[in-house]
Amino acid sequence: MTTEKDRLAALNFYEILDTPQDGAFDTIVKLAKDFLDVPIALISLVDEDRIWFKSGVGLPVKQLNREPGFCSSAIISDEFYEIQDAIKDIRSSNHSLVRQKNGLRFYAAQPLTTEDGFNLGTLCVMDRKPRMLNNEQKEQLKMLAIVVMQQLETRLKSRLAVQAQHNLSNMVTHDLKNSIGNIPLLMDILMEQAESPDKVRNIAKLTQNAANKSFAVIQEYMIEAKKLSIPEVFKKEVIDLTKLLKSVIQINEVSANRKKQIIQTSLPDKLILKGDAKKLAELADNLINNAIKYSPMGKSIYVELPKDLLNCTLIVRDNGLGMTKDDLKKAFIRFNKLSAKPTGDEDSTGLGLWIVKEIAEKHNGSARVVSEGKNKGTTFEIKIALK
Repeated sequence: MTTEKDRLAALNFYEILDTPQDGAFDTIVKLAKDFLDVPIALISLVDEDRIWFKSGVGLPVKQLNREPGFCSSAIISDEFYEIQDAIKDIRSSNHSLVRQKNGLRFYAAQPLTTEDGFNLGTLCVMDRKPRMLNNEQKEQLKMLAIVVMQQLETRLKSRLAVQAQHNLSNMVTHDLKNSIGNIPLLMDILMEQAESPDKVRNIAKLTQNAANKSFAVIQEYMIEAKKLSIPEVFKKEVIDLTKLLKSVIQINEVSANRKKQIIQTSLPDKLILKGDAKKLAELADNLINNAIKYSPMGKSIYVELPKDLLNCTLIVRDNGLGMTKDDLKKAFIRFNKLSAKPTGDEDSTGLGLWIVKEIAEKHNGSARVVSEGKNKGTTFEIKIALK
């Protein structure tokens, strides 16, 4: 059962309130006026305490206080709503538009209903004399209401498509910065180890992995940008999360060693689940990279992976700068930068933790952060469903 809070959340999601005049909606209300031979036609959106008109003809106001009887009552119904004589109808007789001089007498509306079943407002018509619509007119009002919703959906999907492209670009920038940023460090170490062939081979392999990751990010971006898919596609494949984590840790040890930090682990020999390997690697990389970034020289970072029958929990704990109460509230908000500054002058985009939360939720999980305050370390707990 939907609540008024849910309905208002749906209305706000469309971001249509208080937007400028739009010719497409103006055309619809003019058609409603002409087809139904009424002096007033409106596209109303029912906000928390007001009725706001996206478009209208015959009523020279942009909004009214929310009162029962007309639009506020019409959205409670999923069907056509009609008041033939407002003065004689108990639902509307006390409405301010009815009680005023030469007030309204007739009202008919079709709710504007989303695909999820939320009534955002109405396409309504009014008259200053009693009347009723015949079946053909009711059908015309219903069809025009469908056109209004199609316009709202088109507008929403266009906005989400642009937003998806913007989000994708930011995520790619963030991921490339992490992977490419390791390559110069690896090259420095490689030159220092020139007399040790085994170490050179190992560092060369890590460099190759960082380069391959960068290439994979670019390739995935090109595919997603071409599709411009609003919901990002997450694969479901059988993976060994322990093996994946060890690979991510090995790459991040380059940065940790530079700051004389040690990554300590407590991982099962094998942990099999269904998920998107690339996305889960991205999640782990962001958390471990963050722990390195916000921990002082010489501190330890801990990575654990306990599980139960339904879920596993990736725990990344550090003894670093910690978080304030305000940081904890905003930790997973996109583009939010926390009060702590990286200890090695590293960059921060404010995207890493938001990406972590998005990936966790796509795997039927959740993201949680715990910190006792400034300079008392931080613990991230990422729950991930096993199936």
